[in-house]
Amino acid sequence: MSILNFLADRERVKVRYQRGMRVTPGGMDYDENKDYTVIEVINLSRRPVTIKSIGGEYLWKYGGFLSSNSLREGQVTIEAGKNHSILMEESIILWNDMDSFTAYNVTGKTYRAPVARFYIRWAWYTFKFFKKLFTKKSHP
Repeated sequence: MSILNFLADRERVKVRYQRGMRVTPGGMDYDENKDYTVIEVINLSRRPVTIKSIGGEYLWKYGGFLSSNSLREGQVTIEAGKNHSILMEESIILWNDMDSFTAYNVTGKTYRAPVARFYIRWAWYTFKFFKKLFTKKSHP
């Protein structure tokens, strides 16, 4: 019985995105003539989850980006069964190089929503593995 409680209490977070969304005219700071990507972080577990930041990672270029909205808001605690969404302007995202959208919690765990197709991601990570395997490191 305690194993079932342990499995039910673990963190389950889903990240998903929608491209090509527009903001209706109103009192928001967003331009209604631009396309935005909505990144949504959903807490599927029974316990609250605290998200530190939301951003994305690139495949071919090392690194990625963090959303200024998520940095401005700071840490966000998402209650059980609730979600948190942010908007990002689509013109600044390099879609051809995207690996995934990511959400980071305060303990360092990363939740991902893959953008690149499976075979592209598989080829990239296989290439990185073999490059690391066959690259000699020089020690002082």
